[in-house]
Amino acid sequence: MTTSITYDGSFTGLMTVVYDIFLYKIESPIVQSRFNKDLNLYNDLEIITCENKALKTLRYLRNIIPKHEINLIKKTFLSERKNAEQLIASVLQQSIKQKSSILNDYSNPNVLAIHKIVKSVDQEKHRMKAFVRFREIENNFFYAECYPDFDVLPLIVEHFATRYADQKWIIYDLKRNYGVFYDLAQVEYICLKRDRVDPLDHKTGDMFDYEKLWSTYFGRTNIESRKNSKLFVQHVPKRYWKHLTELQ
Repeated sequence: MTTSITYDGSFTGLMTVVYDIFLYKIESPIVQSRFNKDLNLYNDLEIITCENKALKTLRYLRNIIPKHEINLIKKTFLSERKNAEQLIASVLQQSIKQKSSILNDYSNPNVLAIHKIVKSVDQEKHRMKAFVRFREIENNFFYAECYPDFDVLPLIVEHFATRYADQKWIIYDLKRNYGVFYDLAQVEYICLKRDRVDPLDHKTGDMFDYEKLWSTYFGRTNIESRKNSKLFVQHVPKRYWKHLTELQ
């Protein structure tokens, strides 16, 4: 008999689910976040997130699954696809049973689905690295907003922390209402409350200097005689345009 499991939607929660699947010997469960639950599906068991259980699960997984394949699991989770939890739970359950990773077994439909999802997430990650644009809102303090298809902010933090290590900045995901703040020393995840004033409203005299820099660069490189709108759209989808400083 199939058991339906719900959890709180966090990665820690999902690792707790994997732990409890083995603790209670649950075979082939249906796993879903309570925020993305199929209302037609009866809920048999709700797993309460336990950080200790999650840490034990990850510690064990690192012994049987290579680091780069653990990253595949994390990227699948960040995709927010409706079936992501189910795919992850199934693949990890099989890997733990045989005490070795099955993530290189492309004959397994769940493994194949994970690799396809990861490919899409990686594409979005690279687009965000290319299309995130900062605006200066104070002296040497910059703000950028984005609206990615997948939750890729955790995947691009290191890139921007290295590239812009000499300035304070915030990258904010408007779709998920959270962001990353870098203060020259460390990265902190933040959430701007609705009653808080938007940082972009605090415009200083130098507010558009950074924007003008991008606009000037774009204007000089976008030679009219070489203009190729179809190619531009192909590489820069329209959904990114409103966040590109050079197109404002």
